[in-house]
Amino acid sequence: MKSTTQLAQRISLILVELNKGKRIDVNELADEFNVSIRTIQRDIKERLNFLPWDELGPRFYRLDRQKLDILTEEDIQRFALFASVSNLFPEIDKVFYQEKLTQSVQVKGVQYENISHLKEQFNELQLAIQQNKLISFKYKK
Repeated sequence: MKSTTQLAQRISLILVELNKGKRIDVNELADEFNVSIRTIQRDIKERLNFLPWDELGPRFYRLDRQKLDILTEEDIQRFALFASVSNLFPEIDKVFYQEKLTQSVQVKGVQYENISHLKEQFNELQLAIQQNKLISFKYKK
């Protein structure tokens, strides 16, 4: 199995356990994945450092559930995949994707306006951005 796949699986499991409100033990995880304790600590401190921690090691870790919305399985898989290949990106891309992933797991306010009817316009906008086209718009609320 590729090391990036192993890393993605490890990060996914860690996030799933944390998301369930569980307290994780780096010793148990190291045994389960047949890696060093230092590897698990590095996963947590370097790859998951943006999460709001209630308990932060050195052996036990737990999220502050009051500061974090529940992660969806898709959020977990997306982040785990990114974490496993992040070393392939230049630093600026890492920062950009880290910010986007963090935003995807943050609590969204209930008072945001519904813009689902503008999906086609956003698809066009996304395509224009990907093609590096100049974009301008006026926003009226």
